[in-house]
Amino acid sequence: MIWNISSSSPKLRSEPDIDSAISGNYDVNGIACKPSFQLLMDLANEYPPEKTSEITGIKAGLITKLAQRIGEAKSTEFVTHMGFSRTYHGDLSVRAMGSVAAITGNIRATFSGGHRPAVLNWNPFLKAVPDKPSYARLGILHLYDAVISGKPFPVKALWFSFINFLNQCVDCDKIINEIFPKLELIVDVELFMTPTARYADILLPATSFLEFSDFLPFPFPYVQLQQKVIEPLHESKSDVDIASELAKRLGFGEYFDKGEDGFIDLIIDSKDPSMEGITREKLKEQPMNLNVVPKLDQAFDIPFSTPSGKIELYCESLRDAGQALPVYLEPLETPLNPEGKKYPLSYIQGHSRFRTHSMFSNVKSLLEMNPEPIVEINPLDAGKRNIS
Repeated sequence: MIWNISSSSPKLRSEPDIDSAISGNYDVNGIACKPSFQLLMDLANEYPPEKTSEITGIKAGLITKLAQRIGEAKSTEFVTHMGFSRTYHGDLSVRAMGSVAAITGNIRATFSGGHRPAVLNWNPFLKAVPDKPSYARLGILHLYDAVISGKPFPVKALWFSFINFLNQCVDCDKIINEIFPKLELIVDVELFMTPTARYADILLPATSFLEFSDFLPFPFPYVQLQQKVIEPLHESKSDVDIASELAKRLGFGEYFDKGEDGFIDLIIDSKDPSMEGITREKLKEQPMNLNVVPKLDQAFDIPFSTPSGKIELYCESLRDAGQALPVYLEPLETPLNPEGKKYPLSYIQGHSRFRTHSMFSNVKSLLEMNPEPIVEINPLDAGKRNIS
């Protein structure tokens, strides 16, 4: 619903009307109502710079200065990486930042690095048996329940590729003691003997990136060809070759009979507009630009996957959880809570510049420069603990 200023009455949001209130307090049949923007303002007023400073440890003046710069700038770009959301209630942090971007007018359609340059027709494979889907999607957290309790359907075997599941997914204790013992078969495709690989019933040796060809849709908006440098060593195979061999044994060999180059050609020759002018021969020489990026001054509507198709500051479906607005919820332990007094410091894990996750941790020259993990601490915190 919206509140129509001219008629001083509520109206359905779907009715064409630009004369709607964005602030104020209104009575609708005895029910006190506020527009979502007013609710957001009320929430913001609960956190003046001084209170926000207590929570964040950042000086109130700096918080005010940042707010003024965002509000007064002609345009602001909000740059985050995955770590921003990989915290307790990190989803609310992302929503809060999105709300700031929306109310300051810093919204523009962009394409993320996850854009797929072409849509392939996999129906013959995915619907191999008429009217009987041959696969189902299951999120990783739902996978836990599927293995342990059989809901929403039982999972008896897991095949891991491109992931060190035990190290990378949440609650390794649960994985080791409740998930792995329930499985009848664990297959892992790996280059290294990772913790996950040690639990595999069948361990298949994967090639390194030097031993297979691939088509890379990054760094966006470029695509490039990863060209095989050497033939696979020993008994290792690429994931494409492993999948192809498995497909043969399962009766789907015809869909996987052209190897790595065949899959690359499927994308390049897909007739998708994004691939226009891109050829394998040109890619052998240099990366190429996808034909999908809009010009900066190009105006167009942005479709949002919300019930209204618009930016929604207030999410009705999260109301019962108390998160209709991007509220601030404290982590489980924080120095502001009594429970946090035992551990008054917050630990933030940054990336090492000597490796990417665990990759390159076996390179001797890098280990000489960075032989063991280093802890960095603020001099003020160190001084209180007599750490020089």
